Amino acid sequence: MPNNASNIPVDIQITWAAVPGASGYLFSLGTTPGGVDIVNSRRSDIAENFFPNETGLPENTQLYVTFGIFLPDGSLFNCPGITFRTEEVTTPPSCTTLSALNGSINVDTDTQIEWNYAPRATGYDINIGLTPGGNEIIANEIVSNRLSFTPPNGFPIDTEIYVTITPFNAIGAAVNCTSQSFITGLVDTTCDPFFNFLTGIVERPRPDINFPNQIYLCETNVPSLLVSQNISDGHRWYRINDDTSETLLSDLNEVTISQTGNYRYEAFNLIGATECANSILFSVLASEQATITNVDVSRVLNVKTVEIRVSGSGIYEFSLDSSSGPYQDNPVFTELSRDSHTIYVRDKNGCGIVETFIERDLTIADFPKFFTPNGDGINDFWQFIPPRESNGITLEPIHIFNRFGLFIKQIDPTTQGWDGTFNGRPLPASDYWFRAVDNFNMEFKGHFTLKR
Repeated sequence: MPNNASNIPVDIQITWAAVPGASGYLFSLGTTPGGVDIVNSRRSDIAENFFPNETGLPENTQLYVTFGIFLPDGSLFNCPGITFRTEEVTTPPSCTTLSALNGSINVDTDTQIEWNYAPRATGYDINIGLTPGGNEIIANEIVSNRLSFTPPNGFPIDTEIYVTITPFNAIGAAVNCTSQSFITGLVDTTCDPFFNFLTGIVERPRPDINFPNQIYLCETNVPSLLVSQNISDGHRWYRINDDTSETLLSDLNEVTISQTGNYRYEAFNLIGATECANSILFSVLASEQATITNVDVSRVLNVKTVEIRVSGSGIYEFSLDSSSGPYQDNPVFTELSRDSHTIYVRDKNGCGIVETFIERDLTIADFPKFFTPNGDGINDFWQFIPPRESNGITLEPIHIFNRFGLFIKQIDPTTQGWDGTFNGRPLPASDYWFRAVDNFNMEFKGHFTLKR
């Protein structure tokens, strides 16, 4: 529809042109710009270029569409949003019908009733009884923005059940809505546990399900294959849609999952012609390998502390100098030695390990033990040797003294160094002393030999 359209029917199905090369779409709908109070980030496959609008839109309301396109590399391209205003409803809705069950027999006593959307309806008045128009089981149950209802106490067995659904809105209610009916069956005990006198154990026809409530989908490993290890005669995997309906994904013991959301796994055994089923709901959540954004190194009273800062959708843990652990939740390591270290960051959901190198501190070994200022181009100058891994450590000017403590020379650590002279005159071969302080206020003292 065009942007800023008005008088849009409340039962319209919102569609959009298929986008070549897209891998899916992301649709949101709200009553404010960028709002998601009606539809919150509903993802659809490439073949589903529409929003079905199962329960209708609010009348006489300015609505805002936020729309995105998933590209083949998994990234999301956000399109310009549009806005439109729905029609003002001036008449009551019409009656509706059951979407299933009407005329059915042998219906389970705990069955959920479902009905079709009545255009312009904002709610439904449910009556369920034992006679047409009766309400002995459910009397005037009001439901809003839903198309299903499950009686909390179920239905009586082997009984004809009459359901009367009256749609309504702010103008009024539908009139002369008739009842529809179905007949429940006897209670089926086929799937109930029983004591096997031959084996002396309790048999349970329904399969046990051992499956986690949460699965994490690594963003670098999409799609992901889930495999059930449960032993049963059959399997089914469903994706639960935003409107609580289900889409069958697989009837094998494995399924390929390509998006986050809510799912249901069902396993069943066949007892004769009866399926004895068990199921579990589980969520698929996004996770990813960590990105190390910063490494903070601090020293207080010569105690070295390192804090690792990371970003990402995963849950992370940290290990010092070993990729196999032990790991800790705290990203801070204290009282580290002055050696170099490697810190490993592992995603708890199995999406990988990254590492960062912590350079070593300076040591006395970074200051040469001797030099030979004889003009041969080898060791003619004495100077601090910056290590390859210096972790951003810098030195203040280095002070050089003779063996009696007399100050001889101050040298910049970034220059060529000391040539063994004092006021332009060569000094004799001997031991000399130095004092250096780094930018963490750590002091280094030692001596070296001038050889001639």
